[in-house]
Formats: sequence, C-alpha cells, structure tokens
Amino acid sequence: AATRKLIQNDRWLKLALSAGNAGMWSRDPESDTVLWSDEHYLLYGRNPCTEQFTFGDWMNMVLASDRPMVEATLRKAVSEVGETNHEFRILQPDGTVKWVFLRGQSL
Repeated sequence: AATRKLIQNDRWLKLALSAGNAGMWSRDPESDTVLWSDEHYLLYGRNPCTEQFTFGDWMNMVLASDRPMVEATLRKAVSEVGETNHEFRILQPDGTVKWVFLRGQSL
C-alpha cells in the first residue's frame, strides 16, 4: 500500500509540474551536481535521458549579463530562511533566449 501511494504521489507531482509548466531541481554543493526533474530539462530545452549538469553548467546557461544577479539571489537564498523569487534569462541549445522564473526555498 505504501509503494502504491508513493507511485501515485509521483504521478500527481509530474502532472502538476507539467500542467504548471514548472520544474524542480536540487543541488548538492559538495559535489557541485544538480538534480533536475524531467520537466525542468524540458523547460531548458535539454534531454533528461542523455544530459547531466553540474551547477557550473547550469550557471553557464544563464545569460552572462544576468549571472551576477542570479548568483547574488542564490547566495541570499542559502544564507536566509524563506522563499526565493527571481526572473532571469537563459540561453537555449538552439541559441534562443528564454525568460524563466525561479521560485524556491533552501532546505
């Protein structure tokens, strides 16, 4: 019963992320790796089956002119408890620029 409930919750989460055009991610600062939901990969125009990213790789996707503010926002999010909200631009693999909205909370 517990396994069935976990599977059902996972399906609901994936449906909510897809319907909301949202993605989830987490970062392990010790290894510099980031874990992305499949939906997050799609938002960034990436393939969840073939690509893995470090935090540095992700920062390189952020437009160079937006990086200082994104870095400052993330530093603040790690040092303070509460929600983080920030809008910035990323460079898609095809060279187009896309606005994304970061909303998160440090755990």
